Amino acid sequence: MSKERNSKNKFPLNNAEYIESINKQLSWVEDDRNGFSSQNLTLKEYVRKIYLALSENEFSKEKRKKGNEDIDFFSRISCGIIGIFLTVSARNIADNYLWISESFLFYLGMTLLTIFLVISLERVSLVKALWEYSFVKFSASIGFAGLLLYCNSESSSVINSIFGVDASVFVYSKSILTGLLLLKILSPIFWVVVASSLIQFVVFFLYLRKDKVLGRQFLYAVSAFLLSGYFLNVISNSLSDNELEFKAYKLAHYLDFNEKIYCLDKLPNIERVVGVYLSPSNDVVLLDNKLEIEESAKSFMHRSFIDYGIEIPEEFHVINCQKIN
Repeated sequence: MSKERNSKNKFPLNNAEYIESINKQLSWVEDDRNGFSSQNLTLKEYVRKIYLALSENEFSKEKRKKGNEDIDFFSRISCGIIGIFLTVSARNIADNYLWISESFLFYLGMTLLTIFLVISLERVSLVKALWEYSFVKFSASIGFAGLLLYCNSESSSVINSIFGVDASVFVYSKSILTGLLLLKILSPIFWVVVASSLIQFVVFFLYLRKDKVLGRQFLYAVSAFLLSGYFLNVISNSLSDNELEFKAYKLAHYLDFNEKIYCLDKLPNIERVVGVYLSPSNDVVLLDNKLEIEESAKSFMHRSFIDYGIEIPEEFHVINCQKIN
């Protein structure tokens, strides 16, 4: 092979040698290792090596893409299955294992269901097509920011109606109350999700009659029904105007009122009094009787103010620590 192959490196002198040189460049000879010789490769051999390299690279890309799709699929399905299991079994698990909080398990399950549903909705062709437009993203951002601003002002109004002071001193209570109000405003979305879950149930049973099982559709239907049904129940029963005021009152006692007020040691029955500072200099304090309630996060969301037998005071005492001293 060497003498014949090496002759192609000589400069052709006539038409016959030109034709012979072109013929050699458009042919290949494989060596004994069923591969290509590392030296003196023809043009066709170079093209074939490039083609094989590109094919191998394309195969690797497809393999990685398939692997990523499998991981994405199993991750989504796992979120849905584990979310349903934790949501339904939270109480039984907490009863058997006292060191685990029922509220933690229940809301962890709700979080996983939310992740599963949001990702599933994002993969819908219509949503994917619309979300690619910058105007849709911009409009959604503006709309959400507007809703958040409205809920923030409403939470300030609720706190002000209870305590009669600037709501900015109740930082943590105001933040959580804003989230609850946002949840209440978004109730139409949950009705849409419930409707979509019912449609998926119908589709599932229609295919089931044809001996076809659509596992993902059934999982979506169950997840959507559990999540939306729960939040719609909370919104209708636990986020009415009276309930919101009582929840804001409890949140203030849980998160913003403080037992350690430096000038309260001069007051009688100090062990039953809590306060919150109303001024940057910590001189003016709003006082209230300590609220003796022990409840979980789930009980906080579900129990009505009627169950507690506690009334929100119509007036609160405000003292100036400098005058006491």
